[in-house]
Amino acid sequence: MGSNSDVNLPHFTSAELLADKFSNYFMRTATIIRNKIISDTSNTTCDISIDADIMFNGNMLEMFRPTSEVDVKEIIIKSLNKSRDLDPLSNWQ
Repeated sequence: MGSNSDVNLPHFTSAELLADKFSNYFMRTATIIRNKIISDTSNTTCDISIDADIMFNGNMLEMFRPTSEVDVKEIIIKSLNKSRDLDPLSNWQ
C-alpha cells in the first residue's frame, strides 16, 4: 500500500511455520477483541438510533429470493467502477 516495496519479515527457517505463527497471533487477537466486545456489551442494552439526512422512501427489504450466478454477474457488470486512492486494490478495468 505504501511506496516502500521492501518486505521486512522476522527471521525464519520455515515459511510455513512463520505463516502459522502469524495466523495464530491474529486468531488469538481477534478472539480477545471479540470476547472484550461481548463482555462490554452484555450488561448494556443496544438501542442505537441513527437519524438520516434523507428520508428513505423505497421498499423495505424483508425477504430474499434465490438468484443465479449469471444474474449476479450481470448486476456487477452493469455497476459503475468506483474507487479511491485509499483502496488497497484498484478496480478491475
